[in-house]
Amino acid sequence: MAIKEEFSAGIVLYNNGRYLLLNYGRSWRAKNRWGFTKGHIERSETVREAALREAFEETGIKGIKILNDFEHKVVYYFNRGNQRIKKTVIYLIGLTDETKVHISSEHFGFYWATYEEALRVLTFENTKRVIKAAEKFLKERGIIETKTETKTETKSKPKPKPKSKTKPKTKTKSTKSISKVDKSGTNGKRSNTN
Repeated sequence: MAIKEEFSAGIVLYNNGRYLLLNYGRSWRAKNRWGFTKGHIERSETVREAALREAFEETGIKGIKILNDFEHKVVYYFNRGNQRIKKTVIYLIGLTDETKVHISSEHFGFYWATYEEALRVLTFENTKRVIKAAEKFLKERGIIETKTETKTETKSKPKPKPKSKTKPKTKTKSTKSISKVDKSGTNGKRSNTN
């Protein structure tokens, strides 16, 4: 049996500390398969053109700035009926200010995830490697600030606790009022409902 090759383009969409993940629904490995926007490259399209078209079709997001110098290839194999497929997906990084998402009918949901959340949610190891590469690239370019720990030694004396000559009075609540608080779910705290 001959192997058929397919090529797709995708975008790792980044917005202010969050990555856009799409729920592709059930797969043979998971109830909910999470990944990035991606789709087939049409004959007359470049990788960039296909990635932008697919991102718009799948999310409704049009304002995407593709960053140069990042391409992450993922190659995997699967069967479609009796046909063995070799799929190559080329991922780019796109920055967007848009947060409103209109998912296509081929998806079941979306999630703007932090890097740590994305690593937990993404279904396949190859897409986890993509986001790791994207995060590293964004940090190297200064788009994501790296957290550095700086220790500053200051010699200050701790503030003394106020001394009181009399013991503070403690109020006790009746069992009746405690059960009322517990049932309300407020745990005795006022809530603003404005």
